[in-house]
Amino acid sequence: MTQSTLTTNPKPPMKFTFYYGSGRILLAAKNFYLDRSQHHYKRLSVTFILACGEPFTLEIGDGTRLISKTALIAPNVERSFLEAQDRDILIFDVPIQSPQHHDLAYLFEGKNLIVPKVELFEEVIKNFDHLYTGRADPATVVDTYENIIKILTPTTTNVKRLDQRIEKVTQGLENTPLEETSLETLAESVHLSPSRLRHLFKEELGCTFSHYARWINVWKAVELWSMGKTFTEVAEVSGFYDVAHLSRAFVDIFGLSPSDFLKSEGIEFVRLP
Repeated sequence: MTQSTLTTNPKPPMKFTFYYGSGRILLAAKNFYLDRSQHHYKRLSVTFILACGEPFTLEIGDGTRLISKTALIAPNVERSFLEAQDRDILIFDVPIQSPQHHDLAYLFEGKNLIVPKVELFEEVIKNFDHLYTGRADPATVVDTYENIIKILTPTTTNVKRLDQRIEKVTQGLENTPLEETSLETLAESVHLSPSRLRHLFKEELGCTFSHYARWINVWKAVELWSMGKTFTEVAEVSGFYDVAHLSRAFVDIFGLSPSDFLKSEGIEFVRLP
C-alpha cells in the first residue's frame, strides 16, 4: 500500500447485480467506478472486495492506495476511490446491524485495511458469472455470503455481545421512519437518559445515534425503490423530509447518488430471504 494521488478517467456506466436482505449485501459488477476524492464518505459496515479477474484500485481517506485482488475495509473508515472498470468484482458488505459484523470488526485491531490471500476464495471466484447474471438462486447467494464470512473469520473469537439495551434500540430504529425517530422515546424504553443512551450507543457501535438512524432508513429506501416506487414515494414512506434529503443521505452512505444508479446501463436488484 502506498500514498498516491489518483488520476481518474471519465466515469464509465456501471453494470451490476445487487443482492440484499436479512443483513446481507452482495454486489456483483462488471463495471464499478466510484470517485469521492473531493468528498469522502464512511460506511457503517465491514466491506470485502474480491476481484475475480484483474486487480481493482482502491483509495481510502488517509491517501492509502491499494492495487489488489482483495481488500477488507474496516467500518467507519473514510473511503474515496474505487476503480474496477472492465473488471469482474464481488463486493460483500456486512452491515453494522448484522451479527457477522461484530465478528469481522474484531479482526482489524486498529487497522483500516486487511488484504486476505486471494487463493482462499478460488471457489467463490469460479461462480462470478453465475452471480453477476442473476442466475444464482437466493439460497446459493446466501451460502456464498456465509462462506466468505467463514473464510474471513477466525475459528475462535472472543467478541463481546452488544449491550441488550442497544440491541433493543436498534430494533426500534429498524421499525421507525426517520422523521418519527426519537432519541428521548427510545431512551425511555430502555430506562436510560437521552445523554446516557447517546454515549452508550457510540461506545457499543462506534457511530452516532443519528448516523445509524439515517443508515437504516436509507436501506429501507433502497428496498422500496427496488420494488418500483419513485424516489418521491420512497422519501415519504421512509421518513425523509424530501427527495433532496434522501439523496444527500444516499450519497453519504453509499458514496453514490440516486442519479448514479439511474444513469447506469444495467442494475438488477435481487431480494434475499
